Amino acid sequence: MSLLFNLFSDYNIIPTSESTSSNRESGKLKRFHSFTTPEPELFVGFHEDVECLVRHLVDETHDSYPLISICGMGGLGKTTLAQKIYNHSAIKTHFAGLAWVSISRKWQTDRVLQRILICLVPENKESILNMDSNKLVEYMLHIKERKKCLIVLDDIWSTDAWDALKAAFPAGKSISKLMLTSRNVEVAKHVNLNGFIHKPECLNPEQSWELLKLKALHTGNCLDTFEGMYVLPWLSRDVLVKLDCLRHLYLPIFKVNVLGRKSNFRFNGLSKLETLENFDSSWCDIKDLRDLINLRKLTVTGRGSCNILEEMMKNLVEIASSPSFCLRYLGVCVLYCHLRLKNGLTILKQLVCAEKLNLRHLRIHGRIPEVGLIFPVRYVGDNYAHVSTIHITSLNLSRSYLEEDPMPILEMLPMLGDLFMFTDTFVGRKMMCSATGFPKLTNLCLYEFPNLEKWRVEKGSMPILSYLLIESCNKLKELPKGLVFLNSLQVLRIYQMPQDFNDRLTRNDGDEGPDFHKISHVDP
Repeated sequence: MSLLFNLFSDYNIIPTSESTSSNRESGKLKRFHSFTTPEPELFVGFHEDVECLVRHLVDETHDSYPLISICGMGGLGKTTLAQKIYNHSAIKTHFAGLAWVSISRKWQTDRVLQRILICLVPENKESILNMDSNKLVEYMLHIKERKKCLIVLDDIWSTDAWDALKAAFPAGKSISKLMLTSRNVEVAKHVNLNGFIHKPECLNPEQSWELLKLKALHTGNCLDTFEGMYVLPWLSRDVLVKLDCLRHLYLPIFKVNVLGRKSNFRFNGLSKLETLENFDSSWCDIKDLRDLINLRKLTVTGRGSCNILEEMMKNLVEIASSPSFCLRYLGVCVLYCHLRLKNGLTILKQLVCAEKLNLRHLRIHGRIPEVGLIFPVRYVGDNYAHVSTIHITSLNLSRSYLEEDPMPILEMLPMLGDLFMFTDTFVGRKMMCSATGFPKLTNLCLYEFPNLEKWRVEKGSMPILSYLLIESCNKLKELPKGLVFLNSLQVLRIYQMPQDFNDRLTRNDGDEGPDFHKISHVDP
């Protein structure tokens, strides 16, 4: 599969040196990058931005800006825009010296200053490399007073980075200019409140499409053979519908509300799509799901209301009726949907039991009256009933506020391998795992059960459990005796538990506590 993500990371910035040091003072970051800055080969949009910022940089009037900052989210094109400005003919004519250095999240103050000075006075490279911090700052001030310079600090992430450099860039009038790029506009304000802050707009649909074609094939030709891509934030919402040959699409996992768009991404026309990950109802048009009849893998998040959940289920059922439908993996995340209202729990139960949908991963964040309303499993004699169509392998619950023990229901899920129960999933006092429960569970997390006092694990329960985490269950008095039977347990993590609980495992003097035998078979 062709991954556009790798192509997008190529901004034609060519590394010329990379140095590390192990003898820097503690707390300093260890790596420094420096780059040459050729003019970008691919440049779409931002032409008016270039001309505007160039005018500001060459302006020598009394009210000109001492600092030009380009700020915006990652992937927007800040560095590419700065490169275009840096290589502009007016800039090369106006300034006697040009220096470019990339800061990123890891920097060394001396290395940054050395790089700048070597760019400005390359004939003194050897002496510059032998200067200490004070000499570097002193020489920088001298050069900027004597020579009209443009210095670019690319990708500066934090105010700490600037504070480490600011001695070499004092406030006040200067014949030299400073330009920086940053994801954080607060960094630009911290550097100089009187500077000019430019926030580039996202590309429009036509520009996005043009850049996508150029980046994908470096020719601008049609993308008839283009089958897979990662979406970066600058893509217009209408670009995707033009990629009717797309097979695999990976959306950002974060909510893309930083794009400033009022309308959602559209997916109509992508009928050949086989993989769609991180579809989110908050910024994707959920009605487009019904057109994706060839999906093999889908992960989707529904937020905010049961209406969203109902529409999602309706569209999934519709595509499931297609003769070509063959969904092998469905992952669903339900956030803040007020499941107790309307028929939210009924919809979830339908989703869980719909055999053709192959629900494998389910995450629910929000209040649930009882898990039996979602997972219709029960004992009939010695056997489980109503579980043959439930394929869930991973379940993640949080803020459920369950008052009844959920384990008698959850332990019947025949394929459940991962169970993560986070803050306030269970608010009762007692919990039990029975002898035949959780036959395929390998990972279990219990986090912030505020009222849990006793947990019982019968012999035979969780026979292949390999990882167990217990954290912040502040009323739990002791580990269950049944842990001694968990011969497959390889990793046990216990965090933020009461001192009395911890003392039952290992005392302060290092001696074994009375409960240590329960976990002595687990490798430390």
